[in-house]
Amino acid sequence: MKKGNTAKKRRGSIAARVIVVVFVLYFSFLLVSLRLQIGERREELEQLQQIRDELEISNGEYQSLIDEEMDEEYIIRVARSELGLAMPGERVFIDTSKR
Repeated sequence: MKKGNTAKKRRGSIAARVIVVVFVLYFSFLLVSLRLQIGERREELEQLQQIRDELEISNGEYQSLIDEEMDEEYIIRVARSELGLAMPGERVFIDTSKR
């Protein structure tokens, strides 16, 4: 009877070891996967923070423009340079040569 008990113990011991190894491998894979996801999320967070910083700077510039008293010269300058507008009756010449 000793041989039967030892064979059962060995099979039980081997099965327990296999189960432990499977769990260790599974959790190792899960840990590596989570670390990769954390790295990706950190990169994404850094990009979003950079975009946020750029937008805050841009918003600050716009806010300063809003807060400034807009005089007629400023309005005319923006209308000409950014919008391509001209005063009524004013002739605009466009240089088409490519120097």
